[in-house]
Amino acid sequence: MPNATCSKNACSLDLYGLMLKSSVVRFAIVGVGATLTHLCVAAILLGLNPSLHALSVNTIAFCVAVFVSYLGHARFTFKRSGSAWKYFFTSVLGLLINNSIVIAASLFVPYKLLCIALGTFIAPAFVYLVSSRWVFQRHQQNG
Repeated sequence: MPNATCSKNACSLDLYGLMLKSSVVRFAIVGVGATLTHLCVAAILLGLNPSLHALSVNTIAFCVAVFVSYLGHARFTFKRSGSAWKYFFTSVLGLLINNSIVIAASLFVPYKLLCIALGTFIAPAFVYLVSSRWVFQRHQQNG
């Protein structure tokens, strides 16, 4: 239950504490960190070698971000360890969705980093759904 504080004229609710109890909000916080990691790695790689193919850059950046997100989700979002294999499988499917978006966007958008950003912002919805229901699911205990 969130903390409420009341004074003579006003009451305040600990919305920050309430929001952090939501796995969707915690997933979003970790996701922002992983997304920033993804985009920074992609920007660094493209800065070092602009002739790199967008899919190669995206795949490398995605793999680094997956490591960051797994640790964040296990320790903060779901606060329990999940199956690393299930998370890897989910992430590969997320990468396929992400790269499909990058390919489709690159047909219309000439900026590689913008195409990568589009995929990076759309694919996480799929990853959250699968992670919350399958990878980090609560195990039922008999008894």
